[in-house]
Amino acid sequence: MIKRVWIQSFRNLKECRLEFDSFRHLYIYGRNNQGKTNFLESLFYIGNGKTPSTSDMDLLVNLNAPVAYLGADLSESEEDHRIYIKLDKINGRHMSINNTEIKTRSALLKHCPMVYLSADINRDYTTTPEARRRRINSVLEQLDPEYKRNVKQLVTILRQKNALLKHEFHQELYDIYNQGICNAAPTIVKKRQWYCNEVTSRLKPLLEQVYKNEFKSIEIRYKSRYLRNNDAIADNLYQCIKDNSFKERQSRNSLYGPQRDDIEIIFNGLDALIFASKGVGRTLSILLTLCDLMLLAEHSGRSLPMFLLDDTLAEIDDEIKQRVISIIQDHAQLIYCTTHKHDRLFFRDVGVFKMESGELINETSS
Repeated sequence: MIKRVWIQSFRNLKECRLEFDSFRHLYIYGRNNQGKTNFLESLFYIGNGKTPSTSDMDLLVNLNAPVAYLGADLSESEEDHRIYIKLDKINGRHMSINNTEIKTRSALLKHCPMVYLSADINRDYTTTPEARRRRINSVLEQLDPEYKRNVKQLVTILRQKNALLKHEFHQELYDIYNQGICNAAPTIVKKRQWYCNEVTSRLKPLLEQVYKNEFKSIEIRYKSRYLRNNDAIADNLYQCIKDNSFKERQSRNSLYGPQRDDIEIIFNGLDALIFASKGVGRTLSILLTLCDLMLLAEHSGRSLPMFLLDDTLAEIDDEIKQRVISIIQDHAQLIYCTTHKHDRLFFRDVGVFKMESGELINETSS
């Protein structure tokens, strides 16, 4: 967790130094366009070597300064680390950990993991099947090298097959590519099914805690147009492609395989992607993110990353909001920015600050 942070000349932020001696979590409120998101992105840069929005140095350093400085003291598993970052418009970026220069972002990710959740968090789960697959892949590729290899192999074969369908068609090559897709599919599908079961088991007690008696059931289901028998995934897929080869040739695109699969989130017996309210959808998205991170933390042996929430709890009822905040605080260090002052009442062990024209004003004791 972060014990101390200092920031100078990052975007519109005034120079600041924060000590987390008397509190673990941080609550920042203020009007729009005052610097709340900039503050969260400065923390995210310390942990990731980039911001969620841009890596352009000219957009990160204050317009009236040539250089910006970011730093943090961290404490994890009884070990202390100091991260220092210098962003220079002319000479580029300099990063160090414990006074040792680092060249890549990977070391930052190891020592200071962070997750940034904005108010449009729902898009990861509600926009497209591709977005949901991308989210699942990002978790499973960190957990399982074999899964990552199979996904990479599948992507390569699909690129070749789609090029074949778009240009001069050869039946023999088409069959070879289809066999390659079918060989990669079982590992990918079974690991995604495992993911659905693991996340469901972690999500259920969290939803019971949030919704109490209103909660009845939750299930994350894997959806596939070709899967008939889990013991014969490759055969099921090969037959499906064979039966629909005319459609693929007409569309000039590969239409069947793990690259087209999806998930369903069944909440209280209904498809949450269709029937859930904005508040319920947002709550599910936040808790699903937490479950993903719990899964990664359990398998890596590391603590959960810091949560940076940028008005993420908007459109959630106060009672539900308080329970969600409590759950996050039980598992991770939380930095929360919002336009609402009264939400501070939902936090414990928290430092309270107002953001005004890029300046953090301490109101912890007020």
